[in-house]
Amino acid sequence: MNLRLYLLVLAAAVMIAPSCFVDAQRFPGVRDRDNDDRKEDRLAGYELLGSRKVDFRDDNDTIEVVGNDGRFTAILFDIEDGNLEMEKVKVTFCNGEKYEPDTRLNFDENSRSRSIDLPGAARCIEKVEFDYESKGRRGRATINLYGRPVPSQAGHEFLGAQNLDMRRNRDHIDISDGGRYTAVLFELVSGELEMDRIEVVFGDDEIYEPDVRLRFVEGARTRSIDLPGRARSIKRVNFDYTPVQRRGRAAINVFGKKLVPVEMRFPGYNHLGSTSTSGSETVGLDIAGGDLLSSIIVEVEDYDVDITEFKFTIARTADRWMPDVRHDFRAEARSRKIDLPGNGCVVTKLDLRTRLRSEDRRTRATINVYGRGWSWREGEDWKEPRDRFAGHDYLASRKVDFKAERDAIKLGGDEGRFVALLVEVEGGSLEMYDIEVKFLNGETFSPKTRLDFDDRSRSRSFDLPGKGRIVSEVKFTYRSTRGREGRANINLYGKR
Repeated sequence: MNLRLYLLVLAAAVMIAPSCFVDAQRFPGVRDRDNDDRKEDRLAGYELLGSRKVDFRDDNDTIEVVGNDGRFTAILFDIEDGNLEMEKVKVTFCNGEKYEPDTRLNFDENSRSRSIDLPGAARCIEKVEFDYESKGRRGRATINLYGRPVPSQAGHEFLGAQNLDMRRNRDHIDISDGGRYTAVLFELVSGELEMDRIEVVFGDDEIYEPDVRLRFVEGARTRSIDLPGRARSIKRVNFDYTPVQRRGRAAINVFGKKLVPVEMRFPGYNHLGSTSTSGSETVGLDIAGGDLLSSIIVEVEDYDVDITEFKFTIARTADRWMPDVRHDFRAEARSRKIDLPGNGCVVTKLDLRTRLRSEDRRTRATINVYGRGWSWREGEDWKEPRDRFAGHDYLASRKVDFKAERDAIKLGGDEGRFVALLVEVEGGSLEMYDIEVKFLNGETFSPKTRLDFDDRSRSRSFDLPGKGRIVSEVKFTYRSTRGREGRANINLYGKR
């Protein structure tokens, strides 16, 4: 009796079991939610760059990165529908450089994804080539290529990253971009540790050790740490740290605050000139150009300075105007705005009585002076460039000399993606008969257009190819329509 009951139960189980598998095969569109969740977790922080279906009979293929000229710090392969071994990987960057990591990647049911850190600072990727060997000679697999975009911190540029081993107490990040920076900032992406010491090694091998001791938890970041003296190139950053736990790893990012060219620091203002001071003295700055100004900005770099007297020489009348102001320039307040009298005036010279707050007489502080024109359009109130064109972002400005014929506006590449550009001209009439837009990946675009700028029409726009591009530089060839004397201001805007 017991044997008969056992056989009946076994037969019922055999009949029911296939129906479970049939349901899964009958509805292939039904997805495994747990698998989807795990895939989302492992791809968090990455964006898809391209995909390729590979034939197991072949052993090499390429994924072209099209329409994405962003910058990435790592790539990740994710394999679907097959098991294979990737024997060789070659990454070609947008500038033509190549990188071949010394690694072999195995993909099977237990491990569908592998990531590879890219060397140096964040890079623009043109294509990725790979040699592979199938673990099964029939069918096709899909290889998805993902990129980890460059992290961002407001006002700071990503310099590098490092995975810190919790079994060690010291590590470093090599920095090779060659830029000059005025401050650094650190962010702990994962893990938990105490940062005991930070050493910033400059390009001339001088070492700066900020007075910081920090306890980092995941997602925490430091304040922006000012670097001493003028903007410096950074070769390496060393870390001494104490792990909270001796297992696992922590990941840290370093960012730098780049020195912005004087022409781009104050939107709506033109750089009039610079001078320097080394102590208690009066320094003068001759101002050329003859522009009618409504206000100026005085900026101090490198060291703390007190300016106790401002003396303006006004054109034609040779009058001296001395505002009753005194300004202290410190690290947290390096610039001051001063409104000029009347309905604008032409300033030919500015004299400043200074006192340098440094005991070292060999040091010199730099003083930059900027001016804003009185009227940007006749009959309209002044507006800052960022407020002028709805739907457009102000990007940069360039003061051009009518005696020249060619100039350029360079961008940092981190302003974002744009579908169109708008060019505005102030303070002069000119014809722009050749424009070349250079994208971050090195490609160029020249709109087939001639742009006329005069009192009736100060702005012109044109569309960019594609669905949104990162612009690194705009070159233009122009000529003045009212003689060879004078200067004009060219403002550049982007539409997202």
